[in-house]
Amino acid sequence: MDKVTPKEESSYLFNVDVLVKGNSNAVALQSLLEVLNSFERVADYRVVSGIELGMLIETALEMKKKALSEHANTSLAQGQKNKLKKPDASKTGPKGNASSPGQSAGNQASSMHVLINDYIKKNSLVRLVVNRYGGQRSIPCRIINNDQDSGMLSVYHVDEKQVYTFKINEIDEIYPT
Repeated sequence: MDKVTPKEESSYLFNVDVLVKGNSNAVALQSLLEVLNSFERVADYRVVSGIELGMLIETALEMKKKALSEHANTSLAQGQKNKLKKPDASKTGPKGNASSPGQSAGNQASSMHVLINDYIKKNSLVRLVVNRYGGQRSIPCRIINNDQDSGMLSVYHVDEKQVYTFKINEIDEIYPT
């Protein structure tokens, strides 16, 4: 009798568009990866498009570039004015020319509030690095409220399940997780 030898398996490549439901792009991507990883017959895969992770980082970088550009333009314009007209010492007084530093701080604060409000709107999980009572803490949280008038930020600590309130000047870093 002849022995029956099993056929050697081959691999085949398919290009497929898959529509996955989820609360967010990240959740849908995670579901897709779980499905693909659960089958032994799927030898390898590559997600070519549809990934929208890192959008908050890109937005933050764009806002920072814009703020730096506006600051540079303001400084350049102020420098041109100073070259054209020397300031009169009696008119400047002890404060001097306060337009450039104030505008720069205003732009940074404004872009920070825009970023914070974006995190609130998207209910994003963020990590705050807070400097309080002389020590730094890193807090995984969701930002609940941003009161620009009082400079207070309310956050929900996801590990401790508590709400904390911080002054904006106590926050060293905010970044998405």
